[in-house]
Amino acid sequence: AADGSPDPATPPLSIADIIRKVHACDGLAGFYTGSQVAAVQAFVEKFIYFYTYSGLKELYTKLTGGLSLTATLLIGYLSDWSHLALTMPAEQVAVRMQTTQSRSVSDALAAIVREKGVAGLYQGISAYVVLALKPAIQLTVFEALKKRILARSHGAASTGLSAAQAFVIGAI
Repeated sequence: AADGSPDPATPPLSIADIIRKVHACDGLAGFYTGSQVAAVQAFVEKFIYFYTYSGLKELYTKLTGGLSLTATLLIGYLSDWSHLALTMPAEQVAVRMQTTQSRSVSDALAAIVREKGVAGLYQGISAYVVLALKPAIQLTVFEALKKRILARSHGAASTGLSAAQAFVIGAI
């Protein structure tokens, strides 16, 4: 169709057909359309998550004197939600640029708002009710393993993990 959406009368393209089409239309750069927006979105997401988590952890520890696994899970969950107001629109713009003929951020943003209203910038946010659990669980497992390793290897005098230890338990 003229708006970049698939024509229901046309059979779906194979992966090889899509690759050939993208390369023919835009060359190698066509495979990276929207990647700049996605990179900025990822940076902002991680930045906000880190500082929200650090702040909430410090506040909770000051108020209660310690951090339980349940508190770590809840703080991680809330921290993952904290970035969505800014990152969901960026994610929607990146997806629009990657899947349609929108070639600029402003074109993609305008098309989303025109077609779906401002709510279109937050399409799919309800999935984050479940998706936000993943990083929270990962962080909680990391913190639990870190606590065990530090208690076993260094006792109360330990200040942190080595880079190799952090890498290994982060990979788990």
